[in-house]
Amino acid sequence: MTDLGEYRVHGLLEELLNGDGARTVGDDCAVYDMGGGKALLLNIDKLASNVESYNRARLCVAQTLSDIICMGGDPESFLVSLTLPRDTTVEALKSLTTGLQNELARYDTRLIGGDTKEGPAFHMVGFAMGQVRSECMVRRTGAAAGMLVGVTSTAGRQWGMRWANAIIRELRLSVPASLTELCAEADHVINLPRAESRAAIGTGHVRAGLDLSDGIGGGLRILSHASNVRIAVDRPALAGLIDSRLAPVADALELPLEALALSPGYNWENMYVVEEAGAAEVARAVDSAGGLFSVIGRVESGRGIEIGGVEIERSRVPADEKFAKEYSWENRFLAWRQNCRDLLLGSDG
Repeated sequence: MTDLGEYRVHGLLEELLNGDGARTVGDDCAVYDMGGGKALLLNIDKLASNVESYNRARLCVAQTLSDIICMGGDPESFLVSLTLPRDTTVEALKSLTTGLQNELARYDTRLIGGDTKEGPAFHMVGFAMGQVRSECMVRRTGAAAGMLVGVTSTAGRQWGMRWANAIIRELRLSVPASLTELCAEADHVINLPRAESRAAIGTGHVRAGLDLSDGIGGGLRILSHASNVRIAVDRPALAGLIDSRLAPVADALELPLEALALSPGYNWENMYVVEEAGAAEVARAVDSAGGLFSVIGRVESGRGIEIGGVEIERSRVPADEKFAKEYSWENRFLAWRQNCRDLLLGSDG
């Protein structure tokens, strides 16, 4: 892991497991062809060890179901594997289980079982299953020159509050107390773009996509590599995604507002590549579902990523720490800020 980084390990496993030519891994979910025009989507996701107890059920459900939803599927069943320290109370286990059930019910998904073990530290792994019509399944490999890149905004909300909460806390930023409280409240809510994704995919104009659990930067890296294309991103479009009330956070970071759109996850939206001729129809459909679809860039011939007309080395696009081997997980906040400064303030130009 030190030599390669987590995502290069993913690529190595993808080559090994897809050796017979059938693409079963390499997308947001594993895919099992059921025949009859249907496929089973399966996803497993381990919760990070530093997640606060109040957020464990919420995050475990979100990170596990989001991949199925992004690919056009309907999540149906959920299992959870728990490692519980000996001092875990009955009340804590009941609270966690109830939290899982409540979050899953929001997406018409049932908790049907799992596994528990005693261990020295708490660990949690979610496993979800869902179905999708094969013709509607969205993979990462369909982007082509001339298409547009856009992102969902669930219920039309603006982005940035959950990431701002994390960086205010971790970097001890000095911002108004009222804003700190507002960002902290956002950490207690995750709404996945289920209706918005259904609406977009239902137009028939979506050609590739992935969920943004690794952030826009991670999504750009993955899509440009998987589809072997170049993606040009519009900086003003990134700024337009962010809640303007977060300007004091950007000022404290000494970064432009659009930097907050390049968070390493934390927003739980989806990125889709759509046909240019159908982009307006996609936007109208998502609007009718109560959300927004915002075009942030264009797919071009070649390979790589550019932001605001500036060619960006793929490894320097701000993203989740699992893409990097240059810095440790513990240093991800400082590394993100430095990458944004290099990228957006001109030192890469």
